[in-house]
Amino acid sequence: MKMESHPQRDSIWQELHARPYVRFSAPAHVFHFAFLLDESTAVADQACLASLKESAGLVASYETPRHAIYTAPIAGLGRLVVAWEQHSEFVAYTFFLYQLEIPCRPFGLDFREILPSDFLEGIGVSPFVATRLAIGRPEIDLDGKRLYTIMDALGEGMQA
Repeated sequence: MKMESHPQRDSIWQELHARPYVRFSAPAHVFHFAFLLDESTAVADQACLASLKESAGLVASYETPRHAIYTAPIAGLGRLVVAWEQHSEFVAYTFFLYQLEIPCRPFGLDFREILPSDFLEGIGVSPFVATRLAIGRPEIDLDGKRLYTIMDALGEGMQA
């Protein structure tokens, strides 16, 4: 049986590989939001992105009309990198806060500390995806217990 290439394979492959990815190091906090787009939210998204860039002092390290990466130091917190992607049906924002000047505690950082107070309201719709990650190092102290010992204890009962 001969395998046929899908007619859109090349364009999809190029789209997937056109966007650079963000490199960051642990410990870090990552927040990801995706919003459905229509004509009104697309206009609101552009205004919200402009406001975010201005209020956080973000500088583009990569920028196209449909995806970009912006960065800025946030005094007292660390380095903020924002990855923005606009697709035809949704827009996505991923916020990376790393090179932390604060202790990395899971759930110890409220994303509103790094975003303008009206960011979520500015787009005009609730996110249909909202993800939060706290990425620590094994030696991070978590309420008096070493995180790696918690992970080691969880792994004892697991078998491949």
